[in-house]
Amino acid sequence: RRVHGGEGSNLRMKSALLLVGLAYVSAKHSVHMNRHSRENSEDLKQYAMQKGFDLPKTNDPNTSMYKSMLSEMYTRQKAGIPIGAEPAMFYIEVGVGSPKQAFRVNLDTGSSTLAVFADKCDSCGSHCHNYFDHKDSSSFSQIECDSQDCCWTSICTCAVSPFESECGFEIGYADGSRVSGPWSRETVTVASLSVSMPFGRITQSTPNFEPYNADGIIGFAKKSINQDESGQAFDTFMDAAHEQLQIPQVYSMCFGNGGGQMLIGDVDHDHMSGTLSYMNVLGNDFFSVYVSSITISGQQMSSLHVAIIDSGTTLWLVPTAAYDAITSQLINTCVLGCDKLQVLFSNGNACVEFTDEEIESLPDIVVNFQQAASAPVPASSYLKAGLCGSDSSRTFGIMGTSCGTSTSDPCIYGDVMMAPFTWVFDMDNNQVGFATKQNCDEQIGDFGKCKPKKKGFLGWLRDHRTVILAVSISVLVVSGLLYGVLVCRRRRPTPRPPQSQVVLRTPLMPTVVAEPTNKL
Repeated sequence: RRVHGGEGSNLRMKSALLLVGLAYVSAKHSVHMNRHSRENSEDLKQYAMQKGFDLPKTNDPNTSMYKSMLSEMYTRQKAGIPIGAEPAMFYIEVGVGSPKQAFRVNLDTGSSTLAVFADKCDSCGSHCHNYFDHKDSSSFSQIECDSQDCCWTSICTCAVSPFESECGFEIGYADGSRVSGPWSRETVTVASLSVSMPFGRITQSTPNFEPYNADGIIGFAKKSINQDESGQAFDTFMDAAHEQLQIPQVYSMCFGNGGGQMLIGDVDHDHMSGTLSYMNVLGNDFFSVYVSSITISGQQMSSLHVAIIDSGTTLWLVPTAAYDAITSQLINTCVLGCDKLQVLFSNGNACVEFTDEEIESLPDIVVNFQQAASAPVPASSYLKAGLCGSDSSRTFGIMGTSCGTSTSDPCIYGDVMMAPFTWVFDMDNNQVGFATKQNCDEQIGDFGKCKPKKKGFLGWLRDHRTVILAVSISVLVVSGLLYGVLVCRRRRPTPRPPQSQVVLRTPLMPTVVAEPTNKL
């Protein structure tokens, strides 16, 4: 916590306890500090003033107490978060509710919404954790349909909510998946940062929304993606962290072979080497940038186009003409494994085993960003591993599509293109930067294996209640029909033949006539 007040022994004791607390937070949550600024009180003072913090009221800014207070302010500015990896997804762990319910959510710079599977979702399948249950949280509050927070964005409508009074949402993604459900407000925790913010409780989902190892999605793009004509939109996690915790709206991320590292609130210089190169973002929603060209060995493969830097997409989507040029150039300059490349390019879903020598013999595909340095993507990245079931099998991670002609129809530069670099998303200055990554593989978060928690018999009944209800109704209907048939059979009268055909079964007694006797 921040410490305010004058000088004295009590304040010095609080300051000492503060330093101990900072060491604990740093060790537990990987909170990073700028060493130079920590040692220079004037730098810290200037930084705090720039961010609008109230400075501690001390007479001497060079005292250790003053430095510790400013260091505490600066430390609150950023938090390091380990990134987990699955074959087609990078994710972070997010706590929702009080107490926290943990979820693995897809880390997505191409959307702005936090949404997790809810306890009333019948179409969500099985995932890593229990679905979010609002009844177990003391900080939960629903957003009503008639509130001013509801139904002013393109994704917000009461019509899609299965609950009568709650505000609903419906979101579609570029891969064709869709989710819907009610908006709610909750305490959301990422690493050491806890904020109150709106989030979506997913109650309906298409099967292709998120795989088994994900419990939802968290968007780190700007909230203006979902704003209406008046400029209103729900706060994202970054908005809430900025408003409630004074976190700068900048974050960094890098991806390794089994995970990665994210730093919220600052540039992560510890995981990059070389020059950090920035480019301006187009517009005020997605992280869209201009790509001047794509080249291989100096040969131009594409012309100017628009692309989104999107960690929520696995593949690297380029204009169709660029895809054709890239595949032709790779075949024409191939030295080793040429027949394998032919198989990949003739079947976009093919998986082929490549040797290390074959991969190293292939050239880099170089992205030349406008206003920024060039970004060479090696074959070890664009021949994507991990999607084919074995480490040695790879598939081509580039796809051609109709895109890039305008900001309304951008190409998507996903994980395949992003993997060799550490990226900086600076919303304060509306720019994106990148540099060659380093030591990112050493920062893998230990998330363990993804195993859904056992829900017990009652949980099983809840998850299968729709099927159980349908089967029960069917059994009742069939049972009723059978019962009706049996009753009708028992009560049916025996048919009588026509009157003319009646046969008397009682024998007739013979008529006896007495003869007279003449007896004297």
